[in-house]
Amino acid sequence: MRSKARFLSFFMVVLICVGFLAACNKGATTTSGVKLDEPQKRNVAADNYPDLRVKAADKIVVGYMHQTLDSETIKRQTRQVQIEAHQRGWELREAIYEGGNQTTIRDAFQALVTQDVDAIVLYNTDPQHYADLVIQCREKGIGVYNIDSELSAGVVANSCAPNGVASAMLAYMLGERFTWQANVAFITIPRFQVHMERSEVPIAIFQQYPGMNVVGYETLGAANVTAYDYCMTFLEKFGEDLDIIFGSWDGVGNAAAEAAAAQNNTHVIAVGIDGGSEAFANIRKNGVFQASYAQACEMYSHKIMELVEQLQVKGMKPGDPDCLIQFWGETMYSDGTIVTPENVPDAGQPIHAAQAYYDPNDKGAWYFWDDGQGLYMIE
Repeated sequence: MRSKARFLSFFMVVLICVGFLAACNKGATTTSGVKLDEPQKRNVAADNYPDLRVKAADKIVVGYMHQTLDSETIKRQTRQVQIEAHQRGWELREAIYEGGNQTTIRDAFQALVTQDVDAIVLYNTDPQHYADLVIQCREKGIGVYNIDSELSAGVVANSCAPNGVASAMLAYMLGERFTWQANVAFITIPRFQVHMERSEVPIAIFQQYPGMNVVGYETLGAANVTAYDYCMTFLEKFGEDLDIIFGSWDGVGNAAAEAAAAQNNTHVIAVGIDGGSEAFANIRKNGVFQASYAQACEMYSHKIMELVEQLQVKGMKPGDPDCLIQFWGETMYSDGTIVTPENVPDAGQPIHAAQAYYDPNDKGAWYFWDDGQGLYMIE
């Protein structure tokens, strides 16, 4: 009985303490003075802008800004945007710039603003440098949307991959494959946020395992230094002691395959992120380039164009039932797929075949739209 009484007394003390702590925390504040039990409102500047223009599908004009078609990813995104606009009966005006020169990018952006289009879709263009133009657009009721870009005040929404998640998936796959005992070298591009997410996250994971050693880290940016140069440097320095070359884009995987062949190194493997014909062709060889996190690029474009239709043709607002975004400035994430020699799609298939959403029997799905130049096919 004494033991039971002691237990009941202890139990009552616990209840009293819990109640006391709950009472103390009610309305408690952090060091910044923010109440813990009050949800914080998002500081979304877009709420303060005029309403977006709403027009009939055959009247709306959409501007699309992108770099010259010098990479497969740009070609894929552009093809899908063109398909989407054609399918919906919209006029599409493209503004194309060359390289990363901010002046040429600004000129392309300004050209669309001057044409007074109704919406502008920016592909892989950092709007932070052109924030004034974004705000200028929003003040005129022009919607500004991102595909695979960073957000800035006034951008309606972004559509991209959860890049840190993508690289984490590759990291865990590699860790298991090597039983968490491997030497890894990284190549990335620090001027792009997404590339830092793709490289810093796996490094953080590997650092938790004593057997995973990050032995090299190089960044693209120096004049005339390529991913191939860095791969060759790594292979010359470490030889077969290097197990993995981790690239924040597939160009590293392709370069690693070429450099390893020149060095007669059949030990190292490489992984990258993006997906596409060249990467898939290398992965099919089951050689050095072993895996790519294939982005669902076409899904990014589809979601953005669907959102433009919801907001600027149908007149919906963020947070409305069935609206793709719940608040201004939201990012719509789409998962990709890790492609390896075991599941790499064949040449001649639609690019969508690499993705989990693809159902070859659902011919009415958006990913079978073939307007304009038609479906992008894997070469």
